[in-house]
Amino acid sequence: MHLGPASLLVAVRLDLRDGLSSQQVEAVSTRIEAELAEVVPEVTQVFLDPTPRERHRADMGAASS
Repeated sequence: MHLGPASLLVAVRLDLRDGLSSQQVEAVSTRIEAELAEVVPEVTQVFLDPTPRERHRADMGAASS
């Protein structure tokens, strides 16, 4: 989503591997944000929603009904 002429917001639902510690989730989140900003410098806000695949499918089914 464009927030301004040189500012983008990225919102992502992702399914992380079960059993990750909070430190590992934080490290993955930091890496994703850094890589996005490196590739697309206009990315200023990143929201990551760790959502299990099954829940995401249920949410998508409800949205299309």
